[in-house]
Amino acid sequence: MKNLRKMPTAVLLAMLLAFCMVVAAADYDGVRGDVNGDGVCDIADALLVLHAVLDGETLPGGDVNGDGRLGLADVILTLKLTALPPEPTQYTVTFADENGEVLCTETVAHGADATPPLAPYREGYRFVGWSGTYTAVTADTVVTAEYVPYYIIQFEDSDGSLLKLQVCDAGDAIVAPDEPVRPHYRFDDWDRTFDTATEDATITAQYVRQYTVTFADYDGTVLKTETVDVGGKATPPEVIPERDGYDFAGWDTDAYTKVEADVTVYAAYEMVPHTVTFCMPDDSAI
Repeated sequence: MKNLRKMPTAVLLAMLLAFCMVVAAADYDGVRGDVNGDGVCDIADALLVLHAVLDGETLPGGDVNGDGRLGLADVILTLKLTALPPEPTQYTVTFADENGEVLCTETVAHGADATPPLAPYREGYRFVGWSGTYTAVTADTVVTAEYVPYYIIQFEDSDGSLLKLQVCDAGDAIVAPDEPVRPHYRFDDWDRTFDTATEDATITAQYVRQYTVTFADYDGTVLKTETVDVGGKATPPEVIPERDGYDFAGWDTDAYTKVEADVTVYAAYEMVPHTVTFCMPDDSAI
């Protein structure tokens, strides 16, 4: 033993490592050889055991093989254990619903990823993910489902037909469809105001009935057409074609001033009066 103490530590370690190659491994019931208590079995533990053996000292935890004494076999076993991968620490990952109800649990090794279950269903809410980390796990953890409320916004035409369906998260902006087109009607507005989604809503298009007013000359020639809201007033054409021997006297009806139906308004004329003079051969009037 005295000769061994005179050898450099590096030489001793080399000899021990070579010896380890021919010494049969034994089952020590999971003894890991972590003599210095740092959580791993490495060369530092082997050196502690080696120096304790060379100096004839005692070392708490140094009896790695559990034979009741501190010896070279403990150094050899400690060295062999440094080459073994550490037993993976395992953790429990619990996936829970928002009310704490457990959806599933999974046991994973240190640093591994857990596999989340299928997105849980919650009426009136949209699943948006999990709160917490279930990747690269380093401790027991509870991962909770997260939701946001959503609302269904329906835009309908006046006959109840669907124009647009929008599913909004709470607070999302409600976006109306393009203005619908309805023959003989003008789109006026929606039956309710809207901005952001705070509840389910049905929004219906509102229209104003429109009519066509036609301004025509006495012979049916169309002078102007105008589309007017019900109850509104049409504007007659500014220029009326001339008619020989007649003066324009207005329109044959005032239905264009408060429109209640499609209507054709005709120009009315009055004959221009003429004076007939009978003359003598010398052009003197008789």
